[in-house]
Amino acid sequence: MFNKSQLEAYSNIEAPQELYEKVLSSKPKKSKIYLLPLAASLAACLILIFGIGFRSNFDSEIFLNGQLVNTDTVLIGELAPESKADMRALPTLKILVEITLTEKTKVTVSSGVLILENGERVNSVTFKDDVSFFWEVESKAELTESTMTLNSFSGKQEIILTQYDDGSYTAEIN
Repeated sequence: MFNKSQLEAYSNIEAPQELYEKVLSSKPKKSKIYLLPLAASLAACLILIFGIGFRSNFDSEIFLNGQLVNTDTVLIGELAPESKADMRALPTLKILVEITLTEKTKVTVSSGVLILENGERVNSVTFKDDVSFFWEVESKAELTESTMTLNSFSGKQEIILTQYDDGSYTAEIN
């Protein structure tokens, strides 16, 4: 590309001595503008962390068979078979679930099905408004636990339905 004489001419170029000394003696000026994006990023992170922390409370009310379910265990029903043999012949549990929602929430059950107002039977569904549906769970002659999980932006809430071998069943929010 370049011939030898061009390369030598280029390498022999020198800056005047006073310009050379001026460049060497000057100190680079640090700008304080670089702190602004850093401070803005930190502020945004703190807002997200505290905002999510304060919103992590699930604020919906949940009623099972007309009873408000809270952090205490609630007896929500009792099937009264005369013997354990009769327990096997019992129909499935149909529990009326009513939820007052403040935001879009996904409801999922670990066992059984959700029966929606239109008769559709699903294991998982997303709701936006207040809703009522049936949770159908198979009756068993032994102690069993079933879980309904509610997931939303505000957090996750689990309702644990426990069926006892005497035919009673309780619910609690975990």
